[in-house]
Amino acid sequence: MLHDLVAKADAVLDNYSVDVVERIGLAYDQLCKVKPDIVNLRMPGLGTTGPKRHFSTVGVNITAFTGLTYMWNHPGVTNPPIGAQLVFPDYVSRVLCAIIIISGVLHRDRQKKGAFIDLAQSEATAFMIGANLMEAAANGKDPQPIGNASFAVAPHDCYPCQGEDRWCVIAAETAEQWTALAQIIGVEQDQRFKTNADRLKNGDALNALIAQWTKDKDVFAIRDQLQKVGVPAGVVQTGEDLTNDPQLKDRGFIVTVENQGWGRSCSPVSRSISLTPN
Repeated sequence: MLHDLVAKADAVLDNYSVDVVERIGLAYDQLCKVKPDIVNLRMPGLGTTGPKRHFSTVGVNITAFTGLTYMWNHPGVTNPPIGAQLVFPDYVSRVLCAIIIISGVLHRDRQKKGAFIDLAQSEATAFMIGANLMEAAANGKDPQPIGNASFAVAPHDCYPCQGEDRWCVIAAETAEQWTALAQIIGVEQDQRFKTNADRLKNGDALNALIAQWTKDKDVFAIRDQLQKVGVPAGVVQTGEDLTNDPQLKDRGFIVTVENQGWGRSCSPVSRSISLTPN
């Protein structure tokens, strides 16, 4: 049955462990006997070659293997490293997979032959912190987590607001944005923050002043005030915030669901494509 589908297909892809497809008749040489110009994309966690190719993986240990769990922290908060709960490698791999499949089909159409493509999910994930890997390889430095900060501009961080566990994000990427922010928080005359280089140098002092300004203010009020004058700012939203977000409600992302077991509740609905009749 699978071979009948392959005979009509442009491409076959899988993310099984390395030895599985041969056992079920879907290895590349087996596919080519069914359709010689098939495009075959394989996505084992660590690839189809190398001494660790037989390792079985899931998202969380790929994240740890690639260094992302370590880098996804705040400075000094690495004992133990926390990382993130989302299965990041799954998202990265599937996006690259879609692009590569299209490239493989274009290759087939132009070259009149198929292709075998080996996409290790670990390499797709490590690609996302390529700058850190290059720093280690080229300069011999061990990159450290930087949290929400930026190497390029300051301020660029997350700040406490009024209430329990309420936070806003604020950045100033241009001179105009900094001037507007400095006037609001009252530091426009402070020579420690005159230029972006000065602000990067004195980042700790600057963050402390901004946090002092934000800590007793409503997080949404801060967002609105800063955005109104062109300063990038946002709210670190909670689940409750999302269920009440007017943008999500207006687009029909949050719907009400009735269930006999637990009554009335709200549920998110994915709407990646919206079709509007002419």
